[in-house]
Amino acid sequence: MTEQPPSGTSLYSNRADFGAFLRSARERAGLSIEELARRTCISLAVLRRIEGSDVERLPANVFVRGFLRSMARELAADGDAAIARYEDAMEALRVERTPAPLPIGDRASAPLDGRRRFAVALFVLILIVIATITVSLLLQNGPPAGGGLA
Repeated sequence: MTEQPPSGTSLYSNRADFGAFLRSARERAGLSIEELARRTCISLAVLRRIEGSDVERLPANVFVRGFLRSMARELAADGDAAIARYEDAMEALRVERTPAPLPIGDRASAPLDGRRRFAVALFVLILIVIATITVSLLLQNGPPAGGGLA
């Protein structure tokens, strides 16, 4: 049976939810965290991080999902519910870390426009200098000797 949050609440609001879910399942099963570590072959440090919902210090997601399934199987808990809660916590963390986008036309984009104008002006100036040097070299040599057709 999958435990659902009370209506009107979101799993995003409680990042500790997946760890508390598994901790309470372990306590209901009457197991110590050390015994669970022995039975599942998951390190004690990782189990503590899971139960503490310390998502920033957990290994890669693929490993954590496997750990959660293994823990749930050993504790006769709903593994899918534990994984869903973990994924909600990861999504909440991702949303927290996503920077707000800059509004279009905001003053923050003005330095980029100034740099772009400067680069175009510099490019045009270089083209003019190259053209001037080329024309002056061609005019300096004058017409070929002989004055034309003989």
